Amino acid sequence: MRYIVPFIAFMLLVLSSCDSSSTPETPVEVSNSSLLGEWELSKEIVNGKTLDCSAEEIKTIISFKGEGYFIYFDDLSNSGIGTKVAKIQTHYKGQYEVDGESLTLSYTDDSKDFEDAYTIKSTSDTQLVLINTKSSKETHYTKR
Repeated sequence: MRYIVPFIAFMLLVLSSCDSSSTPETPVEVSNSSLLGEWELSKEIVNGKTLDCSAEEIKTIISFKGEGYFIYFDDLSNSGIGTKVAKIQTHYKGQYEVDGESLTLSYTDDSKDFEDAYTIKSTSDTQLVLINTKSSKETHYTKR
């Protein structure tokens, strides 16, 4: 009887340490060079609702260049409205920095400095998923 109580305590300790939900996820490790190229917005998820952006006439593209430089723009070339709204299209240029799974975009618009922060949820040769740290909006990009 005196061995049963320590044995039960030991088994409870072993079983509670084997909980699979307590294992941490492997963090995403990304470098500036792994983002290089053009990425086209394919979908957005906001408050659990998914918006398919792949069928839109206006394509949103972010292009990561060497040395931490990026260009963000809306490509209107395939739409019939391209010439009508070209003057109001979105077009930003700036610097980007990757630190672990964090991505920061710094740019100037109308003489104001902006900084957008994202968590890189996942990345591969063809897919990039970002989560805006302020709004929690999840954006999915496909490599062009």
